[in-house]
Amino acid sequence: MEQGYAVSTLSSNMTHNQVEIGCDTSGTPNPNKNSFKTVTSRKLDCPFTIYARKYAKKTTCTLKVKNSQYSHDATENIMDHPAFRKFNEQETSQITPMSE
Repeated sequence: MEQGYAVSTLSSNMTHNQVEIGCDTSGTPNPNKNSFKTVTSRKLDCPFTIYARKYAKKTTCTLKVKNSQYSHDATENIMDHPAFRKFNEQETSQITPMSE
């Protein structure tokens, strides 16, 4: 996150030891025509994608950059990314009784 971007796992195939990593804003938002409320999405169709594969019989792995460009500017605040807004143990213990 030092560069102002966050990545997440887009897809994985553990049978073939493959994982596709992309920007947390990759993908296109789904249009919801039947919704009465306004719904926002963080998806910006960012093309940044990396493929990683570990070879079972070798002790090596490959990393292929499919697209190294982002379609948006870097964020200045780490808390703009939902992946970094996780609850700590104290917050989780306070929230759990509320959901029961």
